[in-house]
Amino acid sequence: VDNRGFEIDAGFHKKITPVLGLDITGNFSWNKNTVVFMDEPEVAVPWQRATGLPYGSHLVYKAIGIFKDQAHVDSYPHWSGAKPGDVIFEDVSGDKVINADDRILLDKTDAPRIFYGLMIDLTYKNWSLSLQGQGQGSYYKSPIEGNR
Repeated sequence: VDNRGFEIDAGFHKKITPVLGLDITGNFSWNKNTVVFMDEPEVAVPWQRATGLPYGSHLVYKAIGIFKDQAHVDSYPHWSGAKPGDVIFEDVSGDKVINADDRILLDKTDAPRIFYGLMIDLTYKNWSLSLQGQGQGSYYKSPIEGNR
């Protein structure tokens, strides 16, 4: 696995008057990893190979819409028992059947690539007021119970 990233932290500190002070600090981090080589079993379709994607990529079906009516269901490959209102999964393999070969590896994992934060601290004599905020970039959260 090739893992790269950086983190930066910067702050501004100002004594506005002898009794009033302001501190502002922010941080930002970014990371990315890529599977360079994985001794993985032979797969039937190339789009399910983990090599070249982030470590921890999830194998999922790609949803491309919702079936509007029965004619729509009948016109596109689907799971048995599909009905209007069900999710349409992409026939990635093009074999007119929705099966395990149609799953793709997402290039997102359950760990965000970006984290950031901001802290503002205002002081007056012996009093202080602090505000803190933090966030993260997008990530994939598995809908399956028990995954982290």
